[in-house]
Amino acid sequence: MTRECEPHRPEGRADPKAIFATIAAVIAGILYVIFYLATNGHSYAAWLAAWSGATFFLYGFDKFQAVRGGLRAPEIVLHVLALVGGFLGGWAGMFIFRHKVRHLDFWVILLLSTLIHTGLVYLFTQFLH
Repeated sequence: MTRECEPHRPEGRADPKAIFATIAAVIAGILYVIFYLATNGHSYAAWLAAWSGATFFLYGFDKFQAVRGGLRAPEIVLHVLALVGGFLGGWAGMFIFRHKVRHLDFWVILLLSTLIHTGLVYLFTQFLH
């Protein structure tokens, strides 16, 4: 029995949120290892770079899919990616691909995420040295 607020999906069909979240996590995981090694173990810098790379990729993929009418990345996935650290990739994707520029919620989430992670960088530099 399906719930009224959820759109009906054919049996055996995966949820797009799960698909795109998994793709982003795999990309970010691979990039994290690469950036961690490249930054001599700076885990937070590697974290931000990895999630930004995954977020940028999904912005580009979503724009491509929007143009061709294919399966789109759910907006909530793009928002969560920005909040976990992919805000730089979100900003880059927004401007390079001209994607989601007219959506106020994307501006708000990206700005909020930028402020959160800028504050964390400040705290890390003040209290860890």
